[in-house]
Amino acid sequence: MRFIQVDEEGYFSSSGIRLTDEAYGRHLLSTLTCENRGYFVSENDEKIFVEAFDEPLIARHIERVENRTVIASLPYGLMCALDLATFRVDSWDRFHARTGALKGSTVTSIGQNLPVVLSRPAQMELFDLADEFDDDSLTFRGVRYPVTQLGQLIAPDKPVSSASFWTGLYNNWQTPATTNPSSTSGQKPGWELGAPAEPLRSVLPQIKIPKSRVCVLGSGLGHDAAYFSEQGHVVTGVDFSETAVSLARAKYESPTNFVTADAFEFAKVHRGEFDIVFEHTFFCAIDPVRRAEVVQAWSRLLAPGGHLLGIFFILDRGRDGCEGPPFGATEWEIRELLKPKFEFLYWTRWHHSIPQRLGRELIVYARKIA
Repeated sequence: MRFIQVDEEGYFSSSGIRLTDEAYGRHLLSTLTCENRGYFVSENDEKIFVEAFDEPLIARHIERVENRTVIASLPYGLMCALDLATFRVDSWDRFHARTGALKGSTVTSIGQNLPVVLSRPAQMELFDLADEFDDDSLTFRGVRYPVTQLGQLIAPDKPVSSASFWTGLYNNWQTPATTNPSSTSGQKPGWELGAPAEPLRSVLPQIKIPKSRVCVLGSGLGHDAAYFSEQGHVVTGVDFSETAVSLARAKYESPTNFVTADAFEFAKVHRGEFDIVFEHTFFCAIDPVRRAEVVQAWSRLLAPGGHLLGIFFILDRGRDGCEGPPFGATEWEIRELLKPKFEFLYWTRWHHSIPQRLGRELIVYARKIA
């Protein structure tokens, strides 16, 4: 599969070189689609995976507001219609929205339900056009549009902060099939690969870390934790679910230490006890509004100069801004969350994944600085 990048300003780039041909850029951007929570463009009937650093669409300017829709300009001379009902604000007070249709208009150059983030100039232009605005809403022509927090959990049927939620998923999967008691009848969780993450097995030999005290939060059935142990490290795997920990202990004997605990409480008790914190499928599973707490927990667990090694999933967040778990994120968000406490040593998209993860995995290796 081919890959192409979209930089922070919304322009295509390849091998670090920005694509400046406006006609070609406009053609690619006009073919943008979202499939399986990843982004694609097309050229000569070939699908190209889009690795967007921020949202794949950046609104550079706001032109006008009409029919409950915001008309915005994009890079390469394209226009889009933003559905006012989809506006969200992130932790950095940036506005996000989804593209929509505009009846009776020629603004049809971009697909619908695609994510857009407003540049700072565009955001100021939006405020200038509004009747009024506050932290929770925008008002245009007398109509008030609520603006909720990006990542705010909408569905109460997904209590991801409860251990019982995750234990229920494991228990449903592990229920023996009636026809064959040695097999399982439930659907295997999407995070369960049955083996260590392939990027971990590839990257760990490259960074050549010495024997270290390693903590794996959200360790699940223990594949990643056990792999660290096999490489000679002293490893503690932590999981919310007693079922997950029991299955991990049954599959992998010592020296790996598996602990049932709330990761945030565990971090408060075990300050500075680890040299490496490994992230894989924990960040994307917790309530998105707690992501700053996750970074704080990683920092607390690490000794001075310790390292974070993470496999992050770059996924579309969905129309309500909070589809999941796994919950979506951008490279921009991960960078902004990490940079107050970590110095980046290695940062790359991984191109050797299983098909459903191809292009969606970001590998980060960083040193604690605060």
